[in-house]
Amino acid sequence: MKLFPAYLKHTATVLAAVAVCFFGACSADTDNQNVGIDSTAPTLRALEVSTVISDSGVTRYRATTPEWLIFNNVRSPYWLFPKGLRIEQFDTNLETEANIYCDKAHYDQSLRLWRLDGNVRVTNRKGEKFETEQLFWDQVNAKVYSDKKIKIQQPNCIINGSGFVSNETMTHYEITHPEGIIPISD
Repeated sequence: MKLFPAYLKHTATVLAAVAVCFFGACSADTDNQNVGIDSTAPTLRALEVSTVISDSGVTRYRATTPEWLIFNNVRSPYWLFPKGLRIEQFDTNLETEANIYCDKAHYDQSLRLWRLDGNVRVTNRKGEKFETEQLFWDQVNAKVYSDKKIKIQQPNCIINGSGFVSNETMTHYEITHPEGIIPISD
């Protein structure tokens, strides 16, 4: 099971459709009916969003955010989660397998690139905890990376460093500039 699986790579259309259909706390900018290219007005604004994503009828993820803005009337369409984003990954028994949290998120639809900012916390399926101020998820190249300081807490040690590259499951990773490994005794 991937932390960032292949079927989430095309979530832009699915989540946008879900947002339009199911979120009652939406508002449209009716004063800007003729919004031109590079408009600063969002195409869609959804508040208090909580949605689930399934694969073959099995719930795999829950995404929760206080505010979701979609900008489609710009040269490079994007989503913005200005008040944070939390994603929970579930196993087949609906037990939480992984968590992703950040203070702010940005998704570039054209590049298929996520940028998570501020207090980024990820726990992978092995229970390893990752903490950084910025993390990118490049869906095209199936990698997660950052050039910021990172702290990885494993069961028996804490690894600190700057710069980070990983696979999408965050199970095979490399710290570009390690600064120290601190053993933890049981």
